Amino acid sequence: MLRTVETSRAKKTKGIAVTYRAGNGEKFGTCPPSCSLNDSGKGASEIDWQYFDALLDAVPRKGVSFTYSHFHWVDWFRKLKRDKTVINYSADNLPDAINAACYVPTVTVVNEAQWQGNKCFRVERDDIPEENRAVVRCPAEYRDISCAQCGDGEPFCARLNRKFIIGFTAHGPNKRKAADKRRKAVVMPRKVTAAYGGRIPQKVNKAKPTAKN
Repeated sequence: MLRTVETSRAKKTKGIAVTYRAGNGEKFGTCPPSCSLNDSGKGASEIDWQYFDALLDAVPRKGVSFTYSHFHWVDWFRKLKRDKTVINYSADNLPDAINAACYVPTVTVVNEAQWQGNKCFRVERDDIPEENRAVVRCPAEYRDISCAQCGDGEPFCARLNRKFIIGFTAHGPNKRKAADKRRKAVVMPRKVTAAYGGRIPQKVNKAKPTAKN
């Protein structure tokens, strides 16, 4: 099932066009069974490449387009290019996220307590110290803005070459899963440490696309 909304009224995506896609008779039908947030035991065993390629080209004129995927980034990262839809890898946890962020735009679910009252924190791997990353909280969680106003018209999730991970605070059923330390990443570095404080990144790319309203 494919549903398109020309102008979203949802709080976080208000004012922009959005697309929803689900499997035939199964809401997890387009999600891989390996996704830790998919408890259905069902899902897609492989990427729908015809739809994926069409999605990459679905960029509005003078605008930007972005989406998210739980399929492992090694399967699709070579397809990412400038002026195409930005595919964000949805990591299961921080170790998974910092590994992926070395290669692709990455988002992850963060437990509320992890923020410690801050809007961002840094994580680093002891095996690759230079590959530390800031985890930046989605601005819509603490400001009265939508994706259209995020990043001064350059939405964080639409930045292909950003050097930070976007964190979405877990809520509902995902809140328990985000706090469950038994859930492991696909690729787990030996150790991940976090440091708090610092400024939230604003401009990271030379190009300044305008979000479609």
